[in-house]
Amino acid sequence: MPLVESGWSVDELLIQDSLRADFLEEFRSESNAPLAPGQEKLAPGQEKALFERLIQIRKSGKLRVKSTKRNKSDSTKWTPVAEIASRQMMDRFQANVDQWLIDPELLAQFDASAQAIDSDSKPEDVRRAALRLRKSRRSQIPFRVLKGQQSGRDHAGVAYLCGGLTSK
Repeated sequence: MPLVESGWSVDELLIQDSLRADFLEEFRSESNAPLAPGQEKLAPGQEKALFERLIQIRKSGKLRVKSTKRNKSDSTKWTPVAEIASRQMMDRFQANVDQWLIDPELLAQFDASAQAIDSDSKPEDVRRAALRLRKSRRSQIPFRVLKGQQSGRDHAGVAYLCGGLTSK
């Protein structure tokens, strides 16, 4: 059975390394995606673009495959690690959870941050905790003050960061 019909959610596909790798291989073989000579897998930019499109399709409601499987493991133990690593990603790369989950280079940075915080953490557990955190805080607008850019009553130095969009 093709992976896209196996019932896993898009979130699980992005979180679990094995599902992610299987999806990319299946996509490459089905689509005959062009690879450079000596290249065995999609380039990071191609992978990011593919996952970005997949998320767009899911969010638009046009994904025709129903999610019937989810990993039910309890990742709450890793919430503090996920919160710190996610904040580091925002501070260092201005990348929210959706952005670093689809970008293989940023995902590696997140995993490295989580490992530096707690060497016992497993990447998939921390990713799942970060995604759960994001979902639980949808109604909250995180913000930060940009140093040296405050002006009068409109507080131009406050940048509201929500879903990767910035308004000043």
